[in-house]
Amino acid sequence: MRIRYCAIVIACAALTACANAPEELREDLRFETVGQSPDAAIQRDIQILKGTLSGDALEASPYKPSSPAMRWQAAHNLGQRRSLAAYDALVARGVSEIADANQSVRRECVIALGKLDYSGPRDPLRVKLIPLLRDQLIGEGLSDGAKTFRETDPQVRYALLDTLISLGMPAGYDIETSLEGTMGYRDVASELHTIAVKFGSKEVLTSARNSLLHEAMLERALDGLRIVTGTTRAMFDAQRAISPTTDEFIAWWIERIKVMPLMESS
Repeated sequence: MRIRYCAIVIACAALTACANAPEELREDLRFETVGQSPDAAIQRDIQILKGTLSGDALEASPYKPSSPAMRWQAAHNLGQRRSLAAYDALVARGVSEIADANQSVRRECVIALGKLDYSGPRDPLRVKLIPLLRDQLIGEGLSDGAKTFRETDPQVRYALLDTLISLGMPAGYDIETSLEGTMGYRDVASELHTIAVKFGSKEVLTSARNSLLHEAMLERALDGLRIVTGTTRAMFDAQRAISPTTDEFIAWWIERIKVMPLMESS
């Protein structure tokens, strides 16, 4: 029952996320790029996201960088174009101390970071990004004097976790359509295990604030471990059924992770 309930929570969150992009002109907000080279279009989107667009380009646009919808669209465009030139801007506005104040923009930056054209698992930018995502998800901060996670918005938190999972799999892997049992990368599997331990702790799960969200995050982290370690759904369900406690089920993944190749998928 618990698993089913958490799955419903996650599904509802995902549906909400799809509808949570800025409503302001969301459907028809597309930047004019006719006559621009791909590099020029990328640089324009970076400037829009950073709020540094100026000159004739800014004057000609009916949408100003102060508009969250404009910054959201810029982040979305950068994800679609996949250029690593956008990495620094997406990190800055998505997961840094100067992250965008609008949660939908932060979420789109996080999603875009998972789509960039990394050269492979050893790409220095990918390697640097993974702990940034983890720390933003489970690193602690203060809000109104109370201890909390660095990123507090539920939809951004789901995006952080989903982007980690996508970085743990080979380029082109599709969770929905690819063959079950494909093994991903150990570095991400280790981070997912750390996240599962965090969200599986009694301190987090029994906290009155956001306890249901934390439980759902635990379920998603465990499912991410299933995907990245190449564990079939049948094995996942069977092992969970015979594990006396959630803590023991989380501990079971340690051996699964140890047999994974360090960086290359199989």
